[in-house]
Amino acid sequence: MKRAIKILSFVILLTLLVTVIAIVWFIPNYTIRINSKFNNIFLTDHSSDKLLKPEDFGIPKSSVEYFSTHTPDGLKISALRVLHEDSADRRGAIIFLHGIRRSKECSFPMASFFSKKGYDCYAMDLRSHGESSGEYITYGESEHDDLSSFIDYISENFGLEERVILWGQSLGAAVAFLTAEYDSRVDVLISESTYSEFERSVGDFFSFFTGFNSPFIERIIVKRISSIAKFRPDDISPLNAAKNIDIPVMIVHGHKDNKISPVNAYELFYGLLSGNKRFLILPDASHLDVWDKGGNEYFAEVEKFLNTKLNGKKQPFSLRP
Repeated sequence: MKRAIKILSFVILLTLLVTVIAIVWFIPNYTIRINSKFNNIFLTDHSSDKLLKPEDFGIPKSSVEYFSTHTPDGLKISALRVLHEDSADRRGAIIFLHGIRRSKECSFPMASFFSKKGYDCYAMDLRSHGESSGEYITYGESEHDDLSSFIDYISENFGLEERVILWGQSLGAAVAFLTAEYDSRVDVLISESTYSEFERSVGDFFSFFTGFNSPFIERIIVKRISSIAKFRPDDISPLNAAKNIDIPVMIVHGHKDNKISPVNAYELFYGLLSGNKRFLILPDASHLDVWDKGGNEYFAEVEKFLNTKLNGKKQPFSLRP
């Protein structure tokens, strides 16, 4: 009996120890150290994005240029540019911002469609993603400065004579919101599957991976994440940014998204200062498969939004393309 009690006590103590290590070290580090190979043992590895080739999407090699620039704090940012086709008038520059654990190459489907419509299409590996450097991500606090610096580089080296359109997915969309609030060069924002508040997103992902909610544990994780990567969680609020954004905005979300609830999309839409906005829920889409579920019909809907005369009037509220 005593032996059984000792074994049970050991198991309980070991479980508690593993739980503490997970909460204060493993979860925070895997959440902010994206380029860590150790993390990919436990997560879906999207490094296959780097294997995507432009020609697989009908983009001529001659239309693609790879380049790099640097963030204000000296990190290397790897990027690409897909030139618009000569057959179309130049309509602007689309800067695509990928979601967490993705890479710039996942922008090729968008670039294939919109380069034919007259847009120069850019994509960057966010810090600590793809071929960009950086030990940690900061969920938008440093990244929005990186993006403004990236726009500086584009302006100086390629020119920005037409509209600048930010198109972000998940983390990338949060970065786009935080940038659009302060950078007056941004003319249009397209947001897919993003969060309204950083701390809530931590809770959503914790619930997704564990199957339960624990505000106490989630607060510890947020504190550890922000302490390690040195950022302030309160500063990462796309919803607060939305209240100061008065440019055309299209909010898109998958109805079946169980990682970031569609509730976030509704909050962002109704929180926007802008009266020129569009809301789109794709019934069959989950998290970050909006393009797969919507296809070219979805891209055509985005093009229609971009072509709409920007007169400050609200665009039709819609639940599907």
